[in-house]
Amino acid sequence: MSLTCVIGKINRINKLAEDYVNMRLKKDHIPVLRSHISLFYILPESGELLKFQDLVDIWGVSKSSASEVIVKYEAMGLIEKIACKEDKRSVYISLRPEAIVLKRRFENIEKDFIEIVLADMTDAERLQFSEFLDRASQQVALAGINRRVKYELSDSKHFGKKID
Repeated sequence: MSLTCVIGKINRINKLAEDYVNMRLKKDHIPVLRSHISLFYILPESGELLKFQDLVDIWGVSKSSASEVIVKYEAMGLIEKIACKEDKRSVYISLRPEAIVLKRRFENIEKDFIEIVLADMTDAERLQFSEFLDRASQQVALAGINRRVKYELSDSKHFGKKID
């Protein structure tokens, strides 16, 4: 299959990455859903507490979804909820040491996938590829697409043109 559409290529790489991570989670008997891995990266390893609302804002999920996920991993002993003394309506969330061990395993899965992606690239090509991805990500962020602003995607020359 030949994909000439850049968005199609990005989607294909994303799908392959998702499939790889799902395969590794299953193979390595890691009891975390792929879609929940980012939670373990958001919560600080230092033992620092993060307010539930801050977690929701950073993660970009609804309060009810975040609550369900936290309850699941709290029951597994990976996450801890701590009542906020200043505001009884709030709770703090933190990683337990067992979750930090899992986070290292996630990092190894990511490193393995990156090695597959970059396998036939020279060091210079790897650096250039990384720089291109960073620039593309920055351009999308600058365009405001990640802030749910409506954009016209009519052609690549005007990618990210704001619609009022």
